[in-house]
Amino acid sequence: MLKARPDIQQVAVTLNYAKVTGSASVQDMIKTIEQADYQGKVATQPDITLQLTGLNCRNCVNKTQQTLENISGVAARHSNHSNSSNFWYCPSPQS
Repeated sequence: MLKARPDIQQVAVTLNYAKVTGSASVQDMIKTIEQADYQGKVATQPDITLQLTGLNCRNCVNKTQQTLENISGVAARHSNHSNSSNFWYCPSPQS
């Protein structure tokens, strides 16, 4: 349903999250999801938080980000370069 929108270039969906690339607004994406009889909301709390150290430059951050985003199950992320924190929105590992 989201892939059919002309303002969305890429979608990766897991059972709990969707990572979307494009120019569609959050409200429009949620409306599209609801029209398909599903529910959607903005993820506000990460399931996994990584504190990274040793990233000395922007290139280090970019390489690390690309590596982590290629891990199966990672749906979205938020990075803070000033304190090297990364918040990953993905299902928590089952204990």
